[in-house]
Amino acid sequence: MKNKYLKRVIDGILKERLKMIGAIVIEGPKW
Repeated sequence: MKNKYLKRVIDGILKERLKMIGAIVIEGPKW
């Protein structure tokens, strides 16, 4: 059974921030 990755809304934002800054901090529960 393959795990299919579902994009979250934050994924696009994180990608852009990583391009600009190079590091991010994520706090809080995963789910």
